[in-house]
Formats: sequence, C-alpha cells, structure tokens
Amino acid sequence: MISIIVCTRKSSISDAHLANIKQTIGVAFETICIDNSANRLSIFEAYNRGVEQAKGDILVFAHDDIVFLTQNWGQILLTSLANKQTGIAGVLGGHLIDETSVSWTSSGFYSGQVIQVSHGERTTFNHNDAALGSSVVALDGMLLAMRKELFEHNMLKWDADTYKGFHFYDLDICMQAVSHGYQVQVVPIMLEHHSLGAFNQSFYDSCKVFHLKWDDTLPIHSHAVTQDMQKQARQKALDKICAQGKTIATHNILMSRLPYKLVTKLLLLCGIDPYRSNG
Repeated sequence: MISIIVCTRKSSISDAHLANIKQTIGVAFETICIDNSANRLSIFEAYNRGVEQAKGDILVFAHDDIVFLTQNWGQILLTSLANKQTGIAGVLGGHLIDETSVSWTSSGFYSGQVIQVSHGERTTFNHNDAALGSSVVALDGMLLAMRKELFEHNMLKWDADTYKGFHFYDLDICMQAVSHGYQVQVVPIMLEHHSLGAFNQSFYDSCKVFHLKWDDTLPIHSHAVTQDMQKQARQKALDKICAQGKTIATHNILMSRLPYKLVTKLLLLCGIDPYRSNG
C-alpha cells in the first residue's frame, strides 16, 4: 500500500485533491494529512509525523496543490521502488549539485516533466528532450516517493535537528540517499503544479545550512554529466557570483583557476554570497 503524506495549512486534504488521487492512482492507498494550520511545524517535523503514522510500505510526500494527470501512477512508483537500488523517485530532478547550487535547477541540467499553472496560465516543461536519462541526484519536493524501510533502517530521515522552515528538505533527503549509495530516479508521471517556489530570506538561510552540512560531499552529479557540462555549470555559477559582487573580469579568470570550495569560502569572507541569486 502507498501512504500519501501531505502537509497542509488546512485541517484536511480537499475533496478535489482526494478525488483526483482516487481516480488516478490505480493501487491501494491511504492519505495522511498533517494539519499545519497553526504554522507551528517545519516541513521536516510534519513529514516525520507522517512517517510515524504511515501504514504503507511506500511513502509519497506530496504538495497539496498538485493534480495527477497520469493514470495508474501508483503502479509506476511501485515498479520504480521495487528496485532496491532506487532510494527515491520523483517527477523532476537535477543532474548536478555543486558548491554554489541554490536548487536542483541551478546547473541547468535536469530531467522530468510538469505542467506549471500560474495565474490561470498553463506552461508545459518537458526536460526529457535533453536525453540525460532518468537517474538524477536531486528531486523537486512537489512529489517524493520512497520505501518506508529506509526510514526504519535509519538510511533516511527528515532532518528537523538541522533545518527549520520549509526549504531544502528535498535536496537534503536526496543527498542522504545518494550518500548511502542509492539512486534517485525521475519517473514518467505528469502533474499539474499550482504554485511557485518562494525565494525569501528563509530560503537562503536554509541554503547556507544545506551547504554547511554537505560541504565535504559536494559536488555530486549523475553519470550523464560530462566534464564539459560540469565546466559549463561552474562558469554559469561564477558569472552569477561575479555579477552580484560586481567583480571585474580578471577576478573571474582568477577564481576559475581556484578549487571551487575555496572560491565559495573566499567570496563569503569578502561579503559576496554565492548562494543568493542575482537580482
């Protein structure tokens, strides 16, 4: 059985959301609503409560503003996670996370598909055209699926001790899976997603926490990422940082020859934040 865990600022999952799940999932399931209407829980604390309550072998952590368009998506997740080498499955993911990444999209190399709905407009994003494959290193938190046994065996946990708020839970749990030798997979499930991320001060605070925690592990990338692609992503990050700090071209050339970890530490010492997006 699949346990669908949703953290929401309402007392229950909406009738429309539940009806959509029933009509599309195609397998036995339960829903667990973590009521955060009082806004007292971080996403990490809420999801830990969901793990404790779940009766299913497969846990799906999902936003409350997604609409499933793919029929029998539950079976797709069961098939993916039946492979014991797969730690986490989702619908959108990035192939490279390095020392300046602020999200799974930072490198520009990603896979998956989604229909983003904003202000009544629907935009389809199909990143599979890049032919980078389904094996990624980080997933978007709109939908994350994993076996409950990984929590029971302490391979995965929602790290409420390190993080606060509602950001970087997705990247952190994927880093845990990768560090334990598991694969992170994008599966062919199409969703509508009805909100955009909030890049506020809390987001950037969590970003710094993420990089401090995983400093010794980064960078990581999927097998699809070549050395040239890593160089492209590195240059993209350096260009962004230089623009933020109004760094002249000679400094850009100098930084490109230094170890990446040293670059980020020097920039922080100089008051240039490598994790804050330009503009």
